[in-house]
Amino acid sequence: MTKFLLKNSPVPALLFFLSVFAFSCTDMDKTLGEDFIPESQELKVQVFDAGGFFAMQTVMLDSLSTGNFSTGTLGRLTDVRLGKTTAGFATQLIPYSYSSDLGYQSGPALDSVFLHLGFTSTFGSDKTPMSVEVYELASALSDTTTFYGGDTAFVNSMVGSVKIGEGIVTADSVGVTIRLSNSNDLYTRLFNISTAENFAENFNGLYVKVADGSGGCIKSVSLVNTTNAYATSALVGFYHYNDTINEAPDSVKRIIYDVSSTTPRFNTFSHDYSGTTVLQPNNPVLYMQGLGGVALQMSFDQSAVQAWLGDKHYAVNRAELLLPVEDYANPNELDKLYSTQLYCMTKEPKGYAYTRDVFSYTGAFNGSFDGAINRSQMCYTLNITHFFNDVLLKGKTTPMLIVPYAYMSDARSALVSNSPASNRKPQLKITYGEVK
Repeated sequence: MTKFLLKNSPVPALLFFLSVFAFSCTDMDKTLGEDFIPESQELKVQVFDAGGFFAMQTVMLDSLSTGNFSTGTLGRLTDVRLGKTTAGFATQLIPYSYSSDLGYQSGPALDSVFLHLGFTSTFGSDKTPMSVEVYELASALSDTTTFYGGDTAFVNSMVGSVKIGEGIVTADSVGVTIRLSNSNDLYTRLFNISTAENFAENFNGLYVKVADGSGGCIKSVSLVNTTNAYATSALVGFYHYNDTINEAPDSVKRIIYDVSSTTPRFNTFSHDYSGTTVLQPNNPVLYMQGLGGVALQMSFDQSAVQAWLGDKHYAVNRAELLLPVEDYANPNELDKLYSTQLYCMTKEPKGYAYTRDVFSYTGAFNGSFDGAINRSQMCYTLNITHFFNDVLLKGKTTPMLIVPYAYMSDARSALVSNSPASNRKPQLKITYGEVK
C-alpha cells in the first residue's frame, strides 16, 4: 500500500517526505562535535560593568598639541550641558612673491590690505552674528615650538598685540573679507620684503578670534592649500605703480601672503564650564567634547584584572568597550551632538598616541571596530584589544582617553550613560581562550 501511494500519488508522497525531513531537522543534535573540542580551545565571553573591573570618569584634556593643522577653528558655541566654547587660531604668513619679483623700478607702497578667510564647514546652526577680531602678534611664532590649545606662552605673546581689523560672521557665512588698518606702519612692513627671513623679522603673524558674547557657531577655516598658489585663506595687498613698459601710468597689482605647510600655526580653545555639572565628582553622566574640551578617561583596576586572571593564562581574542549614549530630549539634534566615531588615545612619552584596532593594519580607522556608533541602539563599540592585552600581559596602568571624532575641528560632544539605576552602563566584553 505504501509503495502504491509513493509510486502513484506523487503529491502525498512529497508531503510525507518533507514532514519526515522537517521533523528530523527539528530534533537534530546541534552540539555534535563539542565533546571533541579541547577545553583550552573553547572561546569564552565575559562582560564586566564599569565599577569593580575598570573605572570611567570625565576629565579635562591637557597637553594636546594643536599645531600644524591645515584647518583653523573660529567662533563660539554654547552647549546647554557643557557651557561655552570659544575658538581661534594664530598663524604666520609668507609672501607668494618678494619685492625683487614684483617688476617695478621705484618703490610704491601698499594702498590696502585685506584678510580673506574661507570656511569649509560649520558646527552649530545658531545664526547669531559674531564679531571677528584680527590682531598682529607682538612676538613671532616659532616653528620649533609645540603649541597647545591654552598655551601660556601664546598668552604671553599676545601682550602688546594690536587689533588691526574686524568683521562679522554668521552660521551662513562661506567666508569673510576684513580690511586691515595700517597700524604701526603695517603696509610698509608687509611690502618691503626681499626674503622669507626678512619678512618674518618685520611681521610676527596674525591672531584671529571672535569677540565674547552669547550664541554663535564654530567655523572651520581653510588655511593650507599646497596645490594652489592662492590659498583659500590669504592676506592680499594692493598697490599702484607706473607701468612704463606698457605705458599704463596707474596700474594696480596685488601681492599674496598665505599659509604654507611649513608655516608656524596653531589653534587655541577655551572652555567655560562654570555652572555646569560636567566635572562634579560622582556625576552619573560621562561627557566627551571636541576642541580640546573634556574627555572620557578609562582606567583598569590592576588588582581586579589579576584576580580575574588568577593562576591561568588567557589569550584575549577581542576586547570590546561598549558605551551606551544617553537619550537626548530632541532626537532631531542627535546628528549634531553625537559623532559617528570616537578616538582612543593613550599618553606616550612624546605625547598622546591613538589606539587602533587589531585589524587596522594600515593605520587607518575602521568604522566597524574603532568607535563606530550604532544609532538604532545609540551605543558606541570600540575595539581596545591591543590596549587590554597590554594591561593583562604587561601590567600597563596608563589610562586611556576617549574623545569624539574630529575632536580638534568642532565642538561635537557626547553623553555616556553611567547611572547606577540604569542598565545601560559602560561595559567591557572580552572574548578569550585559556592557554594550557
